[in-house]
Amino acid sequence: MSADDFDSLLDAVEKVLSVLKRHRRATISKEDFKAALEETLAAWAAVKPRLDSSDELEAMFQSATKTAESTRPTVKLLRSKFAKIRKNVRDSKLSFLSTGLPPRYSELKKRTVGIRSGVCRGFLEEAFRCWINKTRRAAVVTAWCAVEARLFDVYRTTWSIDQIKSFIPEAKRHFIKIHDDLTYLSDDALLTGLRDNSVLGSAEYRLLGKVCKTYRDLAAHASLKRDIHDDEVSANLQIVLDFLSRPI
Repeated sequence: MSADDFDSLLDAVEKVLSVLKRHRRATISKEDFKAALEETLAAWAAVKPRLDSSDELEAMFQSATKTAESTRPTVKLLRSKFAKIRKNVRDSKLSFLSTGLPPRYSELKKRTVGIRSGVCRGFLEEAFRCWINKTRRAAVVTAWCAVEARLFDVYRTTWSIDQIKSFIPEAKRHFIKIHDDLTYLSDDALLTGLRDNSVLGSAEYRLLGKVCKTYRDLAAHASLKRDIHDDEVSANLQIVLDFLSRPI
């Protein structure tokens, strides 16, 4: 069993909850609700045999199904039951995954809580989801997106466009007129600008440059076929977290 099995079950539960939002009463006779419920029960049937402890969830599904088949079930009660099922499935997924976590996953994941930027934290959470599902290339690329978001934020809040053009040659192009245009600049140019203005030290600049030029490129380009291993993902995420965690 993989995380995808849990995700399929969660998607099915979400469909049930979505249908319930549209109905004052959602009995088994409502076709869209019936279809969503059947899909959810089928997804649960696929997961249940491979789950070590399924009694609690099975009882929840039976209770919710019994309520749905009753004469006049309330939407509020059904939503409550399926919301509890969703939470229990999520907890079961985390418990299942925790038995085979990549090295340093938990240690590094805890550090995302301290990232103040909601945008950067969102990218990091996605990166960790990719890592735990063994899509290591996606984890590296998405983690670098968090760095880019932070770079753009630093430039927006620190310098005007004229000031940026004075120390980044690439920014002197005529179409660089507002801060959003900085997306046209290379990541290396942005990192170099921070180093030249003493925002980044030489060691941090080299570390971030290696993540960008080596691992981000390796992960993003299909022609570079070498695999990325867990220790490389953890090393890259540590560098990214170190950069995002410190005040600038």
